[in-house]
Amino acid sequence: MSKKLWFFSLCLGLGFLLAACAEQPPTTGNLPPTPTLTVTSKPTEVIQPKHTPTATVVPATPTPKPTRAPEQPTVVPTTPIPEPTRAPEQPTVVPTTPPVEPTTPPAQPTEPPVQPTKQPGTTDQLVQQLLAQINQDRAANGLPAYTWDDGLALSATRHTQTMIQNGELSHQLPSEPGLGQRITAAGVDWRAVGENIAYTTQTNWQGVYGVHKSMLNEQPPNDGHRKNYLSTTFHRIGISIIIDQTGKLWLTEDFAN
Repeated sequence: MSKKLWFFSLCLGLGFLLAACAEQPPTTGNLPPTPTLTVTSKPTEVIQPKHTPTATVVPATPTPKPTRAPEQPTVVPTTPIPEPTRAPEQPTVVPTTPPVEPTTPPAQPTEPPVQPTKQPGTTDQLVQQLLAQINQDRAANGLPAYTWDDGLALSATRHTQTMIQNGELSHQLPSEPGLGQRITAAGVDWRAVGENIAYTTQTNWQGVYGVHKSMLNEQPPNDGHRKNYLSTTFHRIGISIIIDQTGKLWLTEDFAN
């Protein structure tokens, strides 16, 4: 704006000067030459804004780590096991040769089972009552009566005496052979054998019957004593009941076919 004003003033002065010169005759003396005014215009520099690239930062998305599902604890229910009055069931001895089932069912005895012979140191009446009860339960389940076997009774008596001497309820004590050898040593030929043992402090029939019923009422899979009572493989039985000097009644029942 200042340059234009200056240029305008200069032109106006020159106009007045020329007018004055026109009124007077030109003088060619020692007058200095009229200066030539040259106006230069400097172009305005257009400053382009420098473009500073802006980096776009994209945050890296972290790869999620697989979350491991927590392991579920294995809960094992604790079921209280009532303490029985007799030893827990022991597996019955099965010979190396599988027992052979008869091709025809055994015939029903036409006569009552043979009553057991007297066993020294036992209560004969309790033995007879128990044998009758076992056969009554078998009949109620459509099974034939067990036949009394003196050899099995001898094997049962020897084992009962051994348990009393050791004060321990077991199917095999350190001082005796296994069930099969015991029965063989008593002169019994067999293809399969089984055994039930128990003791009680009740020395009357109520005590013996209570032990018998607890075995008969067993439920699978812990029903080994019941299976011996209601077996279709065994046909013979021998029973031993002895009351020791402390007043405890010990019971052994041996079975064979």
